[in-house]
Amino acid sequence: MRRFITLLLIGLVSIVRGGDIVFIVGEDTKIYRLTKDQVREIYLKEINFINGVEVVPVNLPAGNPLRKIVEEKVIGLSGEMLRIYWNRKYVYGVEPPIVLSSEKAVVKFVKKVKGAIGYVREENLDEGVRVVYRLKLNESEK
Repeated sequence: MRRFITLLLIGLVSIVRGGDIVFIVGEDTKIYRLTKDQVREIYLKEINFINGVEVVPVNLPAGNPLRKIVEEKVIGLSGEMLRIYWNRKYVYGVEPPIVLSSEKAVVKFVKKVKGAIGYVREENLDEGVRVVYRLKLNESEK
């Protein structure tokens, strides 16, 4: 009984603290599953089309905790390294992903713009979007 109560409490804490980071597209977008490498390439604008759909990556603001985790664990570059990367790309007319102010704004944008891909905490999922990649977090990152 004691073990059951402990497991129940752990489960409740996980729910309160939120789940993993999920990358989402609109439900009408014909992208169903992405690998970590594909997500990285999309966010670095190394690939622009998946399954014939032009992708539009969306970021949260610099300094946002989710963005920092995505930069570290998916993209593999620090904020400073990304700044240098985008300065080099800008010379060739390539601009960084769109930045939106909140997870709610990301969900709303992804629902409306075909090919848009963004990331939010799992707890902020909404109808009209589909998860295409899940970044599993350990407890200390949630």
